[in-house]
Amino acid sequence: MAYYKEKEFDDWLADNYPSSAPSYKSGVGSFINWIDSNKSQWKNPSSLKVKNFEDYLRDTKEMSERDTLFSAALNILQKEIQKAKKIISPSIPITTLQNYKSFLSAYEEFLRSEPFEPKAHGIKQNHLSLLRKNSSNATYTRDELIKEFTNRILTQDRISLSKEILFPIRLIRKLWKADAEAWANDVCNNIWLILQSYTPVKTFCQKQIKDIETLSIKRNGEVIVTINNALYTLCTSYSDPHEYLKVNCNRLEYYRKRKPVFGLNCIIPTGGYIIDKNQNVIDSVTKRIVLWHIKPVKIKALGDIAIDHDIPISLVLKEKKKKLTELKKISKAYCDISATNNLSVTAANANKFCSKLNASNVCTFRGIGYPQADMYEIGKCKLVLMEKVENSMKSDS
Repeated sequence: MAYYKEKEFDDWLADNYPSSAPSYKSGVGSFINWIDSNKSQWKNPSSLKVKNFEDYLRDTKEMSERDTLFSAALNILQKEIQKAKKIISPSIPITTLQNYKSFLSAYEEFLRSEPFEPKAHGIKQNHLSLLRKNSSNATYTRDELIKEFTNRILTQDRISLSKEILFPIRLIRKLWKADAEAWANDVCNNIWLILQSYTPVKTFCQKQIKDIETLSIKRNGEVIVTINNALYTLCTSYSDPHEYLKVNCNRLEYYRKRKPVFGLNCIIPTGGYIIDKNQNVIDSVTKRIVLWHIKPVKIKALGDIAIDHDIPISLVLKEKKKKLTELKKISKAYCDISATNNLSVTAANANKFCSKLNASNVCTFRGIGYPQADMYEIGKCKLVLMEKVENSMKSDS
């Protein structure tokens, strides 16, 4: 059976892979038959009906969609190769599967120079999400990022150590949905990114999500951010026991294993400096960070990027408890209802708590009202994107 642009691919192979053209041409057809017959291999948490490979290909109208499709297909193929290596007699020989990778790479290379279908409407959002879950190459618009991070912010309940004051955002969203979602949208627009530029020289800067156009996760794990058509590499803050600071000609420099880290240095602040727990250099007078301890992000999927609170929410709750009067009332009612339902007050029980609410409980909270001023205080906390692995090394206690 003929496949998408097979004739054009055959002509391209004659110029680029003349000795292997017949095997590559038939090999792509065999791969397409294989992947269409193995749709159970896709990560598909929403149980969406997976389309045929060619249907997705015809729908694409942007290079980013095409890149995501091929990355997903290659990932599924690689997963099958790893599985076959553990079986004595796999249904398809490993050499055949490995050849599929070569055929598919050539097909993708060919399509990079081919125009998209004039009537292509683009891959629908739910199917694009499916492809991204299986891909290690995906591009997100600013609006898509804000939607993703808003959903995260609205499910991250925080509990202070004393449990005197809580930030039960799931509950707040359940009771005051429109207000909570508008708040989260504003917060996510203002999330900071640490970026590295290479033009004209390597420099570092901070931008907010509202400033960017797209964020692209590449197959090598690198993350590229586009702002006004300029490209930046997304970075993450980190700590490394093999690194240290050194003063050199009135400059602070980072050294890794006795060698200076290029691009990581700053002039010593005139009023002196301090170094925080994340190895950031801070001006003693202005309290501004003058040197970040950073490295480029290396991830596989958007879920590997964490939203880091510059100051842990639990600490904010503790330090600002006198200001957070409405949250304090909500916290007391939350604890009372939890006790009535034999639920411990923990972030892990937030969903269970919401499921236990009845009309009487809801009236109790509505009598308090949406904590507008308190939400504003919480929203002032600086949020920064960072690699999930680095974020897990930090404490939120």
